[in-house]
Amino acid sequence: MKIFSTQLQGKFQSIMDQEEEFEDAARLAVQAVRGLGRLWIAGSPSAHSIALALADHPDAPEGTTAIVPSPDTEALSEVDRLFLIVHPDEGEEMLSFIQTCEASETPLIIYSQDDARINELLGPLNCHISAPSAEPVIPDEKGERYGNPFALSAFFAGQLFYLYIKELSDELE
Repeated sequence: MKIFSTQLQGKFQSIMDQEEEFEDAARLAVQAVRGLGRLWIAGSPSAHSIALALADHPDAPEGTTAIVPSPDTEALSEVDRLFLIVHPDEGEEMLSFIQTCEASETPLIIYSQDDARINELLGPLNCHISAPSAEPVIPDEKGERYGNPFALSAFFAGQLFYLYIKELSDELE
């Protein structure tokens, strides 16, 4: 378990090193939460439970709501902001949802590994927080690996995002 803990610390540190990205994301989100919009949270299929947990988190800005990503989503608008968690194995199936958000001019804060297909769709007002590798981190005696860190790293990134939003909101008061 020490290996898993050490590996997680490295993943968390790589997330924390993206201070500028978190500041940009918080500025984008504060425009909605202190204005006329809402902060929405969504996750690709395997990250949906993380989105639900973040939407109900005590540090979530008031009115933060989880949604299920769908190309038919109509609730989003240009005054809203969406924090989207994309598992590395599910980037392809999230492309149509990202296009829907772009068409509705809803700014996105995306937590995902770098994905050229996703990056091509993103407009200049969107923010990207780069997820560390989601590969399992603990080797077993057969040479296989287990201990997938993606859920914990995504939840950690979401918590940091909320802390940055609170810090910026406090500065504006």
